[in-house]
Amino acid sequence: MEYVPNDAILRRDRQIKYIDPTHPFSIEKCDADIRRLKDWGYELIKHDFATVDIFGHYGPKMTESVVEGNWSFYDKTKTTAEINLDYYRKTAESAKGMLINACNTFSHLSAGIFPIFRIGDDVSGSDYKRTVEMGVNTLAFRGVQHNTFYAVDPDVVPFTQTLPLEKSLQWMELLKSAGTSLIVSIEEECYTSKVRDVVTEAFNNVASGREVARPIDWFENSLPTKWKTFEGEKTIKWEY
Repeated sequence: MEYVPNDAILRRDRQIKYIDPTHPFSIEKCDADIRRLKDWGYELIKHDFATVDIFGHYGPKMTESVVEGNWSFYDKTKTTAEINLDYYRKTAESAKGMLINACNTFSHLSAGIFPIFRIGDDVSGSDYKRTVEMGVNTLAFRGVQHNTFYAVDPDVVPFTQTLPLEKSLQWMELLKSAGTSLIVSIEEECYTSKVRDVVTEAFNNVASGREVARPIDWFENSLPTKWKTFEGEKTIKWEY
């Protein structure tokens, strides 16, 4: 196990799993890891779980306070917002020349720093209900942030053996004309000629950089079924 200075361990962490983002050891360690990925030839990094790692819980639990308990960072001269901004900026600096897709970071602090941002909670490769509730809702109400704060990522289109193909294609039907960034996740066994053709068409659409899809019935429906897209109006009935 790599040696970690005692004062570089995050003080909220009793299990000794997390390092303090304000400590020089941690800053150097993160920089070295990112630069190693760059040297290996990677062009995109999914930067995830920073908020949970630092604070120990997810955003919905941050009600009266972002933090819980009586603890502090190694650097006591900066506010929590400044600490996160420094961490994000250093990460972006280390990854210069690469793309970063930020997930589980603070949205308003990420704007202008990370080029891509995962705007919603995870969709699922097995539970389509979760995909609809997280993916469709996210695109409907945060799609307007695309290319204003960052390129938005509504989450992947999963193609798995446990998810019926028609469900994956229904989610893809919206995303291929959503005008946002698009990422797919395909199990090897599911990579058929049909899936290849659908994904190819979707990537070609997204690469054209057209306007972002807008929900039409968003006042009445938290999971909008009517959308205005660059391919015309679409009606998609979300069934799960």
